[in-house]
Amino acid sequence: MFQTLAARIFSLALLCTVCSAALAQEFSADVFNTNTKDAVNGGKLYAKGSKIRVDGAGASAGAPAPMVIVDLEKNSLIIMDATNHAYMKSDIDAEANLSFFHLADANNACPALNKMAGMQNSCKKSGNEGVNGHQTVKYSGKSEDGKPVQIWVDPEVNFVVKWLKGGEAGELRNIKVEPQAASLFEVPADYHNALKESGKDAGEKEEEDKKDPSPQQ
Repeated sequence: MFQTLAARIFSLALLCTVCSAALAQEFSADVFNTNTKDAVNGGKLYAKGSKIRVDGAGASAGAPAPMVIVDLEKNSLIIMDATNHAYMKSDIDAEANLSFFHLADANNACPALNKMAGMQNSCKKSGNEGVNGHQTVKYSGKSEDGKPVQIWVDPEVNFVVKWLKGGEAGELRNIKVEPQAASLFEVPADYHNALKESGKDAGEKEEEDKKDPSPQQ
């Protein structure tokens, strides 16, 4: 189940791998998918330093809404399932270029966007534009398959707050710049590690026992 959720989250581009060492401003926001006529609330985002959390990322009808934490400095991903009080932690590749949200310099973002958003060196600054009450820097270009890409970056939080990329479109609304509790980015004490209960872990332990058998009694 966790692997399926991870794939869905990545495909919706709600999270990012590290694209700079800069730390984002602490804030919270609602994530909206806008690639349909009516905008759909896609979850709640929290940012604190190098950590980003999204609740409800990749949710679909009949499926649990996971909570996801990404640590951009440690290149780690945690997916939490509140229904079963379980979590899965894995490493992510810092060069995977999965998305483009977290930027070092909102006023000079083309070098990062050309790489992270696949704009194929076509990125150009298109001026300033208001998005949901926040003044942003707009960037435009084309993807490798020639489709238009538009990115709006908020300099206050060094974060993409609106995007149009291929079939993906969305924006952050109700942005609140304020300190975020450290506990938001930690796994609750009563959650269990789902991977430790998998058959894979049991098999690995069996192989270790064969290599280093315990003394016979």
